[in-house]
Amino acid sequence: MEIAFSDSFKKSFKKRIKSTAFESDFWLKVEKFIEHPFESSLRTHKLSGKLKGAWRFSVAYDIRIVFISQNPSPQKQYLLI
Repeated sequence: MEIAFSDSFKKSFKKRIKSTAFESDFWLKVEKFIEHPFESSLRTHKLSGKLKGAWRFSVAYDIRIVFISQNPSPQKQYLLI
């Protein structure tokens, strides 16, 4: 599986997660997501409304990662937005 980070994600990451207690949690959750995107501890689900077509998983109670699938093949590619 391949993961890419959008520019808006990089900006939000720097502002909200980098150099905080959540940074290690973030990377652990991303590793879990790469191995098993729909593991129950990630609480992955489809979004609706303005973000219809996107999905999200949780890092912490108030930190969620929104992503879209860029490739429907078995070798999936995800863009974190």
